[in-house]
Amino acid sequence: MAPNRKAKLLFIMLMPLFLASIVLDSVSEDIYKTISKDGTILYSDKAPLDNSPAEIVTLKNNNSVPAVRPIRKIQHLNEKKTLSAAVEIVTPEHQDVISMGPGDFKVVVSAVPALSFGEELELILDDKPLSGQRENVWNLKNVARGTHQLQVIRKYESGEISHKSSKIEILVLRPLPARN
Repeated sequence: MAPNRKAKLLFIMLMPLFLASIVLDSVSEDIYKTISKDGTILYSDKAPLDNSPAEIVTLKNNNSVPAVRPIRKIQHLNEKKTLSAAVEIVTPEHQDVISMGPGDFKVVVSAVPALSFGEELELILDDKPLSGQRENVWNLKNVARGTHQLQVIRKYESGEISHKSSKIEILVLRPLPARN
């Protein structure tokens, strides 16, 4: 093998390890919370240099979707295998707060069993239907600040409702417009 080719092969083999070490290193960093003399709360990834008291803060992981568990009926020996149909909102969870920003977030839904031909899911925001689709993810943009209710309906092409999720309530935080 030519030396240049060996170097490329070695580079290709070691790059994933290098990237993994960067990701794991950044995940394991501590966040320090300190309070200055004037009462200002400061957050940093560096420990205070003057040995002032600092609290290590554990951050909630906001970038994950919990596993979806199907709801199954108990099967008796003489019964055919059945699966109870259900639809539920996986994220956001009930009483979640959508952090400061433009009011953009995802709604992820679990539909068990999978949608059959002629079925769709419809997202309801504050008792108003937004859209019907076969996908189980909605990317909502520019949702107004305040409290909102979400619900998903599983329905047939004819419009007949098959199942409804429980209503959940969320709070969207957005900055107020600047006053002149």
